[in-house]
Amino acid sequence: MPTPDVLKAAPGRRAYEFNGDIGENPRVTENGVTRYMNNDEIKNAYPWKLRMWMTYNFPVSLNPAYEFYRKGAFAHRQELEKKNSPLLKSPFLRGENFIRAFEKDFTVARQPGFAAILHTGPVGTQSPDDNKAQFKGPMGLGGGQLSAFWTPEAGSVILGLRRWMSYDKAFDLLEEWRTWPNHSVSGVTAAGKVFTSARCARPEVESDIKGNGATVKVTGALVAMKVIKDPAATDPANARDQMYDGGLDGRITYARTFSIDDRGVSVETTLSGDGKDSIAELYEVLPVYLRDAERQPKATPTAIEFRVGGTWAPATDQYTDKVQAVRLTRFTGAVVVTFTRPRRMKLSPAVWEDTGFTKSTCRNVLIDLLENGDKPGVVKDARKVAYRIEPAAK
Repeated sequence: MPTPDVLKAAPGRRAYEFNGDIGENPRVTENGVTRYMNNDEIKNAYPWKLRMWMTYNFPVSLNPAYEFYRKGAFAHRQELEKKNSPLLKSPFLRGENFIRAFEKDFTVARQPGFAAILHTGPVGTQSPDDNKAQFKGPMGLGGGQLSAFWTPEAGSVILGLRRWMSYDKAFDLLEEWRTWPNHSVSGVTAAGKVFTSARCARPEVESDIKGNGATVKVTGALVAMKVIKDPAATDPANARDQMYDGGLDGRITYARTFSIDDRGVSVETTLSGDGKDSIAELYEVLPVYLRDAERQPKATPTAIEFRVGGTWAPATDQYTDKVQAVRLTRFTGAVVVTFTRPRRMKLSPAVWEDTGFTKSTCRNVLIDLLENGDKPGVVKDARKVAYRIEPAAK
């Protein structure tokens, strides 16, 4: 709850915010003099439309806590504090273990040495002919992924993220797809068409939770992504770029099975296709969270190492053959990803950084699924990668 010092400073903070709101109001210039538009003028210039958080009728504002909380919510909160209720703590900090499914969208687990979140639910889509505002970036990245893997000692080590976007600007650029931090199957065709499981908007999901264990399986098709000019632009020469889902020449499907027990998470990904697409690159992507450079400027970023023949060495953006395991070390702990057979892998070509709300940084581990000596190939016979993710000592 707000402290007395916070409440004492609140009027000054509100005045600062209100001044900012004033500065955002539309202006009009007449005879060389600029003034704020009055309400009637605003109504004529800006026809009414739904605005979730803002109003031009300064200083009117809504307090969502006051407007939408249930009656008695504040008294209930005070009672919980008086009893020092465990409900005041994050479920991951209560010392209890659980696995819980939220419909078929999320599976959340807290086990003795780790916590994990699976995101298997839908993500947004857009179409140039749906008569809605069109955004420049992808409308969500999902497809069935390990969204987070956390330990008390290392914090979040595997973490799916994305940058923010607005109507007229996208920060997740298609040409940077190798650095996008999401647990996906991603690649590019020999013709330069980027595709990913992260844009499978509604994967099929099967979930089975028993006691302290769970098995979750997702299936779907890999989706190509394309950038086109706004077809509705009045000036085609200056039309905005917009990103949409597309199709491959053929069809490549994926199935990913997650198995959670009290020691870790096992993942098995299988691909099959009709062989109609010539594939230049194909990866199983593991998103490694490094740090928040703004909030953790002195923290050492997560160290990523590959084990070959029993020896650990720092990972690089050049391929390493016969990798048996990946070790991710952060703070006072570590997480080890062990493969059922040695694999060829490397790091993404650059560190990904959130340039919007946070300064979080990530680096992907790219596991080669094509295994064709850097030559284009096709996906026809089933291709599989399997690995185990567990907490480990630093």
